[in-house]
Amino acid sequence: MKNFETFGARLYRLRMERDMNQRMLATRIGAHPSAIGYYEKGKQHPGYWALVEMAHVLNVSLDYLMLGEEYANAQHTKESQLREARDDEYSRVSRVAGNDPAVLQSKRE
Repeated sequence: MKNFETFGARLYRLRMERDMNQRMLATRIGAHPSAIGYYEKGKQHPGYWALVEMAHVLNVSLDYLMLGEEYANAQHTKESQLREARDDEYSRVSRVAGNDPAVLQSKRE
């Protein structure tokens, strides 16, 4: 039997792993600080946009935030790979366009 982690427990753990207090997370997602405590205790449930913002701030996929590791590993890995590919492509295009700091410095010399 797998160990079941509630949404509130997962939110609390993720917040603690990032050394964030409830006020810090609330400020970053545009919520009242008491709302985070209610989410963690299971007394209230966040809306869609609050979930999206929490996932972004905590740097996890929305699947992972809502459902847990056993459901989200493959998706999170895919998202990470897509982000890396996008960043690599952006860097390549920037260099070609002459926006690379090393290229700009060599042009000045």
